[in-house]
Amino acid sequence: MAALEPLFTREAIQTLEEELDRNGSDILMPPCRDGTRARQRNECRGPVNQDPAPGEVLKSNNIRFRGEREFEKLSGENREGEYRCVHLTTVTREGPVLSQAESTAYLAACFASYYQTPEFAWVRAALTARHNQLRDVDKIVCFGLGRLDQTVGEDEVVVEMDSDDESLAYPSNPMRQHAAAVAVAEHLEALRGDGHQVRVYAQDPLYTSTDKHVVPGAGISIVSGFGGRALLLVDENTIVMARQPAFPIREVVADLARPAAMFWTSMDVGGFRDPRSVRTDLMREDYDEQVIEDARVFTHTTLYMYKAPPQAADDTLTPGPADETANGPEPMTPSDGVSDDAEPDDWDNLASENELREIDPDENEFDFLLDNYLPDDAEIDAWNMVHKNELN
Repeated sequence: MAALEPLFTREAIQTLEEELDRNGSDILMPPCRDGTRARQRNECRGPVNQDPAPGEVLKSNNIRFRGEREFEKLSGENREGEYRCVHLTTVTREGPVLSQAESTAYLAACFASYYQTPEFAWVRAALTARHNQLRDVDKIVCFGLGRLDQTVGEDEVVVEMDSDDESLAYPSNPMRQHAAAVAVAEHLEALRGDGHQVRVYAQDPLYTSTDKHVVPGAGISIVSGFGGRALLLVDENTIVMARQPAFPIREVVADLARPAAMFWTSMDVGGFRDPRSVRTDLMREDYDEQVIEDARVFTHTTLYMYKAPPQAADDTLTPGPADETANGPEPMTPSDGVSDDAEPDDWDNLASENELREIDPDENEFDFLLDNYLPDDAEIDAWNMVHKNELN
């Protein structure tokens, strides 16, 4: 399949982010394909970083992404010169429901339990099997993980990691997703073995003031802005996590970079907000894919890993360095638009107890995975899971 001319550009995204930061009475939009620029009234002019208080509702500016579907519609009407990949819209934000102490406690519980789940065992095994290709990963960039106090929706089931009771709203799945992102980063750091930090960034326009204090304390830097700035961080040394974003992230990323890996909806699936398209199909050709099974956090999610060049391909499992994961990444050095307001102090005891070791050449690699990644009571299920997915 021939390469496509990009629709989404870093320049357009950055231009609109900077213009919204300026917060003038009107917004000068990035150029259309024909070079024309328009001004749009700033309906949400006011303090840029203002957050609604508990019980309050606030409308804020946000970037809307228009992709292949919109471009084809304009092209069919001989109006493709009017196409612009980013537009201005608004998002309604509500104040926090939980206190900082409550959110911190629930999130800490997620850390304590996620390390012991069969899902994380599967993720660790999949990443370890390809760790030579992931050795240069230096960051995880997350999109739309959700506000921490977001409760279960009609299309989602919340499952307690240590309970069969599905009626509990907390810890919420967004809390679990944040914990999972840090757990993956810790594992990647252990695989690198060089002391280099794998940073975790998250962007969600619905983050509350409580989230902006609690999330950095867990080792995740919040990317501020209007919905586009975190995309500028994505490159070939990035793992992208975007389970169910409300914008066409797969199309945007397909035009901007080829990340090392992505946790997101199968590219077989198309949705109204994140559709399948020619450019997502083209991107898919560059990746190996595995559906994450027995998932409680990454439900309906596929792990995509960039295909190794032929000379680097290796069908055998190569162990990484000793897994000395401890308490999650340290608070990150802030860059433009990134917050590091770490506040909670109860993360010191959230350590993974699993450790990697060297593989005996005579040992079956599946036994190695079971012995080192899984709690004893999950071994039978995990054996079936590993064989079914043919991890190698």
